[in-house]
Amino acid sequence: FNYTVNNVIIDQMGNLASGSATINTTGSGAQGTWNYNGTITFLGNGSDKLVINGAIYTVNLETGTVS
Repeated sequence: FNYTVNNVIIDQMGNLASGSATINTTGSGAQGTWNYNGTITFLGNGSDKLVINGAIYTVNLETGTVS
């Protein structure tokens, strides 16, 4: 796993308020090999936008809901 963090702001409660990170992960295991690249945009209010290999997901960090 490689992460490069950009302009991340953490609020007074320790929550990620804004910023982004680029991610890259490669590896292999019993299920096969993988190579994923993408970005995480910290939206604040417990939500993140995750883009992995072009697929876009919104993640609610409080509930674990992914859409």
